[in-house]
Amino acid sequence: MSTINNVNVAGQVSDAIHAQAAQVKPVAVAMAQADKTFDAVMPNTASAVAKILGTSPTYVLWNQVSYDFKSSYMAARGCVAGQAENRWAEVTKYMEKNFSLTKPAAPTVAADKKAKERAAKEKAIKSAKAKFVKPADAFKAAEELMQAGKVNEAKIVQEAAVSLSKDVTDNAKKQAGESIKKAKDAVKAALLKCEDLATLQAALDLLKFGKEVKEAKPAKKAVAEKV
Repeated sequence: MSTINNVNVAGQVSDAIHAQAAQVKPVAVAMAQADKTFDAVMPNTASAVAKILGTSPTYVLWNQVSYDFKSSYMAARGCVAGQAENRWAEVTKYMEKNFSLTKPAAPTVAADKKAKERAAKEKAIKSAKAKFVKPADAFKAAEELMQAGKVNEAKIVQEAAVSLSKDVTDNAKKQAGESIKKAKDAVKAALLKCEDLATLQAALDLLKFGKEVKEAKPAKKAVAEKV
């Protein structure tokens, strides 16, 4: 039997991609050993392969899945590489037609370089972010670096400061939401236990008043801005 060529180069495929792609091996074996015609098993086979690839597979993942499928199919079927290649072509054709799933374009040298630079920058920002607790301290450090002429370092710390600020805002919103939910649950529980009509009416009036006050504030602000 001939061999299957793997487009991916050595060191290009991570352990995670190897593990994900390896899920296609039993799918290929099942297709190779199926008693039914290939047309009959194609829907389930292609669906399983598509699920492994996901909706936006990378070029490297696609190649690894392709290699694992064809190698496993050829070994289980006892056929030559050309037959395995043809079977994979039929699977990809089915996926394109039914799942709009096609092989991604190979990354260009420029795109690969940009991706590496982006990853390095994200790592640097994450590292800088870990050095600060308060956004204000990070902003101050960024300003000092800028004044010292360390422009690139300053930009990294500046982005870390912005990210910290966002975290603080998000955490505050989350805590506020949790507090509101807790208060609502407490009010609900109290109202369910209450059997006094006057008390319930008073609570309802208070809630209505609060709603009216809340709705009136934006209107007053709009009037004030026009004056």
